[in-house]
Amino acid sequence: MIAVIVAIPVILAFVMLLLLLLPVTIYINSARSCGKLEGIFGISWAILRIRYLMEEKRIEILISGKRIFRISQKNKLRNTGGQKKPQKKLRIKNIFNLSGPVLRLLKDVVYTFKLKYFDMDVLFGLGDPAYTGIFTGFLHAIMGSLRIGNRIRWTADFTRSELEWKLKARASVIPIRLLPPLTRFIADRHVLRTIKTIYSM
Repeated sequence: MIAVIVAIPVILAFVMLLLLLLPVTIYINSARSCGKLEGIFGISWAILRIRYLMEEKRIEILISGKRIFRISQKNKLRNTGGQKKPQKKLRIKNIFNLSGPVLRLLKDVVYTFKLKYFDMDVLFGLGDPAYTGIFTGFLHAIMGSLRIGNRIRWTADFTRSELEWKLKARASVIPIRLLPPLTRFIADRHVLRTIKTIYSM
């Protein structure tokens, strides 16, 4: 009996470690044309798969390829209109102190991802030809420094305000690699101070 009690936590810990070592794949296949958005965004991990159907505005959860749950934004309950108690807002100083740790966290998280595929076509126009030209020059400046710069193609429309795209991308990350940046973020003194401030409100 004691052996069983000891074995259960060990087995659970082994399973959790195994799951943390399995890659999480994030993928998107999206297109916007004539003001209509369609496509799919999904996350798959082991036998679990979560996907969002953009045109239907529906979230689905699948296990081993079988759908076990779905929810549509159209079916969400409407707000009853009850009055909410006024909440205290964070001070500008607290928000400013968080900017450094948040940016560092985002940078660390991005570098843990492995980009497997990326391809994007964009048609854009800002309404004003001058603004469109400035933005086009800005894109030329930054795309040269990006590793995926040659996988992004764009066309500027100087005659009207427009935004259309076709995007296909796939990336993966091993969850256990997210633990060090998350730990550094949570242990940051500015973050701890802000959390303490939030709980004291």
